[in-house]
Amino acid sequence: NIIIYRLAKEVKARNTGEPNPEEFTLEMELSEALKREKKLKVKMAELTETIERLSRNAEMRHTQQGTYISDLKRTNEALTSAYDKSKKKHALSLKKLEAQITQLVAQHERETKHSADQSKHEELANNRLSYFEERSCSSFGSQGHGEETEL
Repeated sequence: NIIIYRLAKEVKARNTGEPNPEEFTLEMELSEALKREKKLKVKMAELTETIERLSRNAEMRHTQQGTYISDLKRTNEALTSAYDKSKKKHALSLKKLEAQITQLVAQHERETKHSADQSKHEELANNRLSYFEERSCSSFGSQGHGEETEL
């Protein structure tokens, strides 16, 4: 940049007033090179600014993603804990229900057995009663009463 500028000054200084086509062409080329250099510097500054802005945005997104990941981990831990607690509560409730079912089955068996025993006692009592009724009827019949008694 500085070198091109100095060369342009030297070319102007040598120029004594007589137009020299080679010097004019060189001067034009140097002038165009300076203009291109300025445009490239502006473009480079814009690109540098864009890269810095993109870099800041990327860092900000990276930070946000880290925050989101931390939040997701905490939420996942809370959900896992709640699930485990609910699972334990359900298992305890299930055990209680199983115990109640076992108790009800045992009670039903006792009642059924008691009912069966009671039915046997009633049948035995009815059989005895029938036996005595038959005996009493047959003893009355052999004595000549001829009447049967009803109970």
